[in-house]
Amino acid sequence: MVYENLIVYPAYFTKDGDGNILIVSRGNNKILKLSGEGQLSTYLDTNSLSTVFSIGYQPGLGRLLIANDQSTLYGSLNGQLTTLKPFGIVASTIVVKTADDSFYTGSQSRDSQINHYDANGNLLSTIVDGVDGCFELALDETHNKLYYSETFAGRITEVALSDNSKRIIATGVGIPGTVEPIAVALDGENDLYFFTANNGLNKFEAGSFTKVMDSVAGVGPMTWSPIHSGFLVGNGVGANIISYQPSTATSNHLTQYVNALGIVEMDDGTVLVGDGDFFGGSIQKVDSSGFTPFTPDLGTNCRHLERDTSGNIYAGMTDGTIWRIAADGSATPWASEYSNYPVVSLHYDSKNNTIISFTGNPQTSTATIWRIPLNTPNSPTKVLELSNVRITGSLPAGAVDDSGNIYVLERKANVIYQIPSGATTTTIFASSVLSSEAITVPRIEYLSKEQALLVTTIENYELWPLNNPVKSTFAMNNGGVDNFGINANKNGDLIAIHSGRVFRFVYSPGS
Repeated sequence: MVYENLIVYPAYFTKDGDGNILIVSRGNNKILKLSGEGQLSTYLDTNSLSTVFSIGYQPGLGRLLIANDQSTLYGSLNGQLTTLKPFGIVASTIVVKTADDSFYTGSQSRDSQINHYDANGNLLSTIVDGVDGCFELALDETHNKLYYSETFAGRITEVALSDNSKRIIATGVGIPGTVEPIAVALDGENDLYFFTANNGLNKFEAGSFTKVMDSVAGVGPMTWSPIHSGFLVGNGVGANIISYQPSTATSNHLTQYVNALGIVEMDDGTVLVGDGDFFGGSIQKVDSSGFTPFTPDLGTNCRHLERDTSGNIYAGMTDGTIWRIAADGSATPWASEYSNYPVVSLHYDSKNNTIISFTGNPQTSTATIWRIPLNTPNSPTKVLELSNVRITGSLPAGAVDDSGNIYVLERKANVIYQIPSGATTTTIFASSVLSSEAITVPRIEYLSKEQALLVTTIENYELWPLNNPVKSTFAMNNGGVDNFGINANKNGDLIAIHSGRVFRFVYSPGS
């Protein structure tokens, strides 16, 4: 482990009696407390409880409810943990009724139920059957209404608790058919909002939802914080907490964002990351103490990092420029004026001693692949142009093998193209590469030791051998999500980052 954030995948929120935000940090088995002053501390170690799904605070009892993946319900009071129900309560989400400490639960499983329990976990009634993946509940005690979101169905429903009648109030939300989060919560005036990564923050008024603002970094659980006059959203991507203020349509990162599109390890073991959305034009150094600027601001945003066999580091920027980064953090422009479009992927071709740069034009949905000689960077050549492709800050993604063949992961067609060394046309190397539309930021890396391509997904790493392009699981996440940057170092080890952690896969011959 190079670095582990205090938060590793914030999976659920609740508020305690003093207005502090309690956070399920699922990746490292902790419940954390975020105070009104912004101090983050450990509230409870949950290593003995299996994976915690959700929590809910009972103000009358002053007790924290804790539900885990074994359908066990616990209560934590004055530092003492007790088992309330050893099994039978499946709760991906909990919302407590403050009037009597009873609570409602939902499950993210398909064809599940929303149930109402008394304060000690005894079933009172089933509110809804046939729920298609409930991500979050919101309870309006003033008007006796319950709201729930369904990720697979992509909808939000209102339940009148007086008679359990239902009314669908939004459809086509999130990424239907997946478990991509759809957060729902009420503000201080009991106005309902939902939040998704692709739709942002939306307010329900006059019978429909109106967009308030975009997401600045993914989505996770959401709760209203009077102290911040806004919604606090757990960002699964960056393992951090973000405050969104609806009244001003502004946002603020309350804790450190930990993830990046670009990552590289220098020959002396220094780990660098770059991600223009969160670190701007400065390349960051990462060690056990956290993130610190390694380079000055390079003027535009960094999108990707790469190293050559001599240990030189290259940074691809949003203006198409590529900078060379020295061991002391100084930076000089290395290649420019070959493209005015952002670099979305950067790779070293050891056979031809060139840098392969992918640039993308989102307006025309075209990506251009360039070959830039290390010794004459002012003499780039265009390999080819791909049209009708998905262009984002990280797509298309690419890799280059030892023979100089270029590989392109094109998300719209969901294929990996191969461009043979010296060729200017593509062939399909693999189809149906990614299993879910929720995988929006895949990366790809060539593993020389394995003679294979490695593709990152939300929860695992998948290996595609060059001689037999049938995928297998290379590694699975232990708590974190959203595997982004990955890069091989000089020894063939892999340096990688996902939500809340920077870590290595260490190569072991014969393993």
